[in-house]
Order: sequence, then C-alpha cells, then structure tokens
Amino acid sequence: MVYQASFVGYFPANDPVYSCIVVVRTRPHAALHYGGQLGAPVFREIATKLYAMYIENKVAPKFETKKDSTTFFYAGSNNDIQNIFKTLSVNYSDSTRQATWTTVSSYNYYPVVKELAVSKGLMPDVRGLGFKDVVQIMESLGVKVRANGKGKVMVQSVKAGTALTKGMTVYVELG
Repeated sequence: MVYQASFVGYFPANDPVYSCIVVVRTRPHAALHYGGQLGAPVFREIATKLYAMYIENKVAPKFETKKDSTTFFYAGSNNDIQNIFKTLSVNYSDSTRQATWTTVSSYNYYPVVKELAVSKGLMPDVRGLGFKDVVQIMESLGVKVRANGKGKVMVQSVKAGTALTKGMTVYVELG
C-alpha cells in the first residue's frame, strides 16, 4: 500500500507571514507514513531556511528579566559554592563559619551563603542539593536515598528535622 503523508504549517507562529503544505508520497508498505514523521521534518527545514533568508528585522528583541528572589536557590559543598562564585566574580555575603554544607538564598536580590545544618539523627533540608551531595550526606547519617528525576532536589519524603533511623530510605524528587 502506498501512503500520502501531509503536513501543513505556518510561521512565524506569533505573527504568521508564510504558510506551507508538504505532501510526501511513500514507497509501497513504508514503515514511516504519517505526516508528523515525514512531512513535519521537511516543513521544519523549509521554514528554517526561509525564515533565515527573508524575514526582515533580524535583530532579536531585547529580553529583560525581572529581578527574582528565587534566583539564588542552591545548596552544596561550601568549597564548591565559594569556588563557583569566585570563578564567576559574583559578590556574595558569607555567614557559614567554615561549614561543610551550605545553601545560597537571596536577600534584597543579593546572594547570601548560609550553613546547611547536618546533625546526626535528624533529617536535614536537602532541597537545592544535587543528587551526589544528597547521597554523601545521607550515607554519613546511615540513611538510604532513592531519587526520581534529574537536577537538584525539589522535594524530599522526610520533613527536615524529623528523627532518622539507621537503614531508613528517603525519597527525593529532582527537577
């Protein structure tokens, strides 16, 4: 059986100037025969090249960001965080007293490094930490860790300050 795959689109999406239809006739019994599989990639290539060649005013609009106090939500090894800030020449306030683990938050849009309290028998607040750091902390407390996702910890199954028991499992959601 011979199929005819088609895809219709327009661009630029927010203020259309061009529209295009792509029709591809397949070989008999072709495994790929849908418009999204055959026509869409052709449309994308056509749109990309036409847009680059003919759209006037190629200057990208200015993108201004609003200052946001959530910009500084990080946690990790104190040495790592301080090295990153020094490498990037970022001014910050440090109130860690040589702590091993720290968090970075914002105060008046300015990064502030604070000590992350890690004590035997109590669950620390591991939000903002990367998985490698969480594993290191939890293993030092005798706790197992299971993770879902990628990135830094967004949610932890055991509330910070809760008593820990040796061998218990803490689940973290990364994002």
